[in-house]
Amino acid sequence: FVAGAMILFTGAVFAETINIQNANFIEAKSKVVVSGKLVGFEKSNHVVIKDTLTGELLVELTDIKKNFNAQIDRDEDQAIPCSVTVTSGGASASRDVRSAPADSCRFTLSGLVTDSILPYAIVVVHVGGQTFTTVADKNGFYSLDIATASVDDLVTIEAEAENDETITLVNSAGTFSEICSDPAENVTNVTTAQYNLLIEANGDEPPTSEQELRDAETLVDATRLLELAAVTKLIVDDPAYSLPGEFDSIVSFIADEPAVDQFIADVNANDPNAITDTIVAILEDNDLVDGYTAAEVPSFYYAIPRANPGWLAHEGNSYEFDGSTFNGILFSAEAGGNGLPISEEFEWVVTDGVLELSFTDPASFSNVMMAPEYVTTDPALIDEFYLCRQDPQKWVTMHYRRLTSSL
Repeated sequence: FVAGAMILFTGAVFAETINIQNANFIEAKSKVVVSGKLVGFEKSNHVVIKDTLTGELLVELTDIKKNFNAQIDRDEDQAIPCSVTVTSGGASASRDVRSAPADSCRFTLSGLVTDSILPYAIVVVHVGGQTFTTVADKNGFYSLDIATASVDDLVTIEAEAENDETITLVNSAGTFSEICSDPAENVTNVTTAQYNLLIEANGDEPPTSEQELRDAETLVDATRLLELAAVTKLIVDDPAYSLPGEFDSIVSFIADEPAVDQFIADVNANDPNAITDTIVAILEDNDLVDGYTAAEVPSFYYAIPRANPGWLAHEGNSYEFDGSTFNGILFSAEAGGNGLPISEEFEWVVTDGVLELSFTDPASFSNVMMAPEYVTTDPALIDEFYLCRQDPQKWVTMHYRRLTSSL
């Protein structure tokens, strides 16, 4: 005891980590040697070593106390891994294999160049300081082999429309090892918008490491992403809109925030529904936005609308999904409910990649509305609302219930 306080000493608790000290291909013996140590583990452990790219099980080791050393024989017809991943318990670590053949880190990357389909687009893939080039077919489909010396290298895909170098689309696809397990990467208006926002979030520089990429991804504003994607789609697909003359490509244009905001204002002045309708079309196109499957629906989903800079969001929702009963609960703080908490039960289903909710006992809401399209698509109700609004001093209160919703 010191000055009335009791001091307790406890043993330090270390996280379990794996230190791969060596991963090497010995050509003369046709062996892959992997050695290292387990740090912070219990005395007896099970160690699994796999090919990072293919997931092939290379060897399993049992009763490992600390140090491990694996000698993995490879026959002539067996590929030499360019990277290995070692796992034990909840810990995992990967390392490139030294002296692996130059073509071991290789796979075929493919996908669509689409906003709507861009036939015969020139596709350039950048990975590890190398570039790989091909031309998409008449349906916008591309396919090419890519390779790298390190599976941690980032992969970026650029596509340029045939005979129009101002129409450029980009996809910051992730690490080589990440995409090799599912090597289908479309290059779209959505990936182009994301690429722009990733650079902005990374201090106006393209991410150069997986950590920089992941950090930037957490800062991407989904609402702004869809706005930029809609702007891109309008320029590419709609003859009524074109790239402002001072810009030489779509990528450079959407990186200029004031220019984009002015473009959006001009579009809204011409057609107030154009941006919203284009966003809806993007969300309904599974070539642009991956749709849900029932197995991919999360247990919890948070939906918080974008707030104006310097302000808090006025509302927010959280959804709890039961994957066995296909029921759920919405917890909400609605702007129309003066911030009071609301709880509603719903049933859910995934239809054509869209998560649809049907509320079993819909709550009633009352709110002073400025845009009835937020709660109804009934043209008679919309016309009635704006008829009431002919008197600018007259506020209109909308009474409604939320029967269904889509995420």
